[in-house]
Amino acid sequence: MILRRNDFVVFLVVAFGLSWLFALWPWIGDKKVPSVFVSSAAVWMMLTPTLAVLALWWYRRRSMPELVAETGLMLGSRPRRTVWLIVAAWFGPAVFVWSAFGVSVLLGVNEFDFSLGVDWTVLIILEALVGSTLAALPLALGEELAGAAGCNHS
Repeated sequence: MILRRNDFVVFLVVAFGLSWLFALWPWIGDKKVPSVFVSSAAVWMMLTPTLAVLALWWYRRRSMPELVAETGLMLGSRPRRTVWLIVAAWFGPAVFVWSAFGVSVLLGVNEFDFSLGVDWTVLIILEALVGSTLAALPLALGEELAGAAGCNHS
């Protein structure tokens, strides 16, 4: 439950205002917009809840340690276990997908192209494992922050 109406209004105005701003530019103009620009606008739209939470915290003049404490972003009473669970959540799905691909290659269902060389292939796999997972994290964090910040009292 959000305790102050102004907080709710600030969050909505910033989140929806910025998302409309990012979504509006592909439709302005007469020329066809390349899909790269449309997908980058979608990525920026994912970031708007995070920016709205940060704007709300700036509006309420709260410090960053208060934000971390009130939203539950600390590591808890068992930080080592929490870090291992975070690592498993980040890398587990990607490792599972690539393992399934490896098993399908071993069974002969798919073929793996080593024409780039083994070094480049390994680098591409590592980039796919790490890059996509870590790149989406800050963009989707605002939804979690908004939910947690709205449930705590001022």
